Amino acid sequence: MKARGIHIRPLETIEDFRMAEEAQRVIWGIRDDTEVVPLHALLTAQKNGGLVLGAFDGDKMVGFLFGFLGRTPAGREKHCSHMMGVIPKWRGQGIGEALKRQQREFALEQGLDLVTWTYDPLESRNAYLNISKLGAVCRTYIRNLYGEMQDELNAGLPTDRFQVDWWIRSPRVASRFSQKATSPQPSLEEVLSRGAEIVNEVALDNAGLPETLSWEPHRNATVIIEIPANFQQIKQANIRLARDWRLLTRALFEEYFEDGYVVVDFLSEVKEGRRRSFYVLEHQPVLNGHGRPQQLTAEDRAAIQAGMDLYNAGQYWECHEALEEVWLEARPEDKLFLQGLIQASAAFHKYLVQKNAVGGIKLLARALDKLTRYGDDYMGLDMGAFKQGLNTCWREIINLGQQHIEDFDPALVPALHWIEAEPS
Repeated sequence: MKARGIHIRPLETIEDFRMAEEAQRVIWGIRDDTEVVPLHALLTAQKNGGLVLGAFDGDKMVGFLFGFLGRTPAGREKHCSHMMGVIPKWRGQGIGEALKRQQREFALEQGLDLVTWTYDPLESRNAYLNISKLGAVCRTYIRNLYGEMQDELNAGLPTDRFQVDWWIRSPRVASRFSQKATSPQPSLEEVLSRGAEIVNEVALDNAGLPETLSWEPHRNATVIIEIPANFQQIKQANIRLARDWRLLTRALFEEYFEDGYVVVDFLSEVKEGRRRSFYVLEHQPVLNGHGRPQQLTAEDRAAIQAGMDLYNAGQYWECHEALEEVWLEARPEDKLFLQGLIQASAAFHKYLVQKNAVGGIKLLARALDKLTRYGDDYMGLDMGAFKQGLNTCWREIINLGQQHIEDFDPALVPALHWIEAEPS
């Protein structure tokens, strides 16, 4: 694989693995060799289901990635991405993204759908790659994961980390790798216009370094937390301020994650003459063990049935309107689910009626992103088959594009129905 003239490939020779040891020292400024993953461990992982990639300029290694098979606490198989970095002078050229792209292909070939890794949530460059460009999400904050470390990037502070989940088969992630389904990153103003609130007020101190003046624990559906655009600069200039940032953001992220919020986006833009960075968090429902709400009332079921009948009859916009009425009165834990159904119906209206492929692709991706957070029997609906059908349609629409929109087979549109027999 090529990235701006750089060749990405698995490591093969003993010399390759020696270069990987040296790359670790340079990338992370490691001064203690006990913190370097040694040649024999990398080689063994490579030969036993793991992945060790190098990014090469000619025969010189300029980037490095290391991951291996793992399991979630629930026993689900995943790929655990342990290390990924680029030599400092080679950063900003898309090499990190190219390494992750090849890692995704490797994990897909192994039949996996989840890749996880950790990173410092105060490192804006990493956040932009992981959340914004790759489409990972985060709901897990780990305090001082590695204990005290002495390398140049981590010395002097607790090694707090985000653990991110990269659902590599999801439309959210696939859309970031599809040339036909690209969409511009929203601006801060756009996110705020949708009802989001910024949690912490940030201004420059007397030395020109960003500090948080105050914070307000908003409970909007979407909240925004600002972090420094250059945390390493703060560490070098004022370690006490850097520690304040660590402890404040630790408290904020832990509180919001505990309350059911998830990091879904990262914004980096120039405002007021300086680069600023923001995490976007959305509230997601906490489901019970079966992934479904309490029993629906007869009134709720009848209202949903009316929307389903319209959808199954191909009256997608009318379904959108009917389900929106249900959404307005729904419990907070059900709103995101209903919004997913509404967006799925709107997607088919956009595509089949308005003949807008790009709009249909975007709406289907948003619908799937919401619906995949719920169980396959949520509200008693057969969501397993429905989500599978939506995913099939999403991929078919991408493949056909705008030019071949008339070739789409409407029979692919999945029906909505209850799992159990409907009452007579």
